[in-house]
Amino acid sequence: RVCHSVSANGSSLITQHGSSYATSSLYALTMANAETAVTPATNVAYPALSPDGTWFMSSVGTINGDTSTRAYSNAGALLGTQPGLGNTGWTSFGGGFPTFSPDGKHFACNYQASTGGATTADGQSRVMLKSAPDNQVFNNFVKLHTPTPGVDSWSSFLPTTDGVVFEHEIASPAGFGF
Repeated sequence: RVCHSVSANGSSLITQHGSSYATSSLYALTMANAETAVTPATNVAYPALSPDGTWFMSSVGTINGDTSTRAYSNAGALLGTQPGLGNTGWTSFGGGFPTFSPDGKHFACNYQASTGGATTADGQSRVMLKSAPDNQVFNNFVKLHTPTPGVDSWSSFLPTTDGVVFEHEIASPAGFGF
């Protein structure tokens, strides 16, 4: 088990498993280390867990090729067809390799897809949105960086939430679809 995400408060871990990465499980990081299968059995590749571990955002453009980012409960139940897209102007949105800030008030990802709005997804840029973690609403889209060449991915927020760091890939590994 390698591809995983841990909630900022350390209470939950979600990971893919199996040789085909076809399913995922969520673990309550307690003394008992209880495992909860993500239901229905599905692959939630590279998700972003909310800071309290009660819900997560899926990633797109990775293993399943899904073009929408969706919000799920920590048991895997879909929380609507899309998260709230606030003042973005989008009717749908797709972000790859997402992450939340430790306080849950910011969300960063690779800008894979969007429908509507004034900006066009390029599959390369690292972007950030403000988020309201209690109701899964995202606002105030900002492009942080657009690389030439390559792609920006794998971001992490500083513990103080006042900065984000990310990987700038000059060449993509095989199978990631960049």
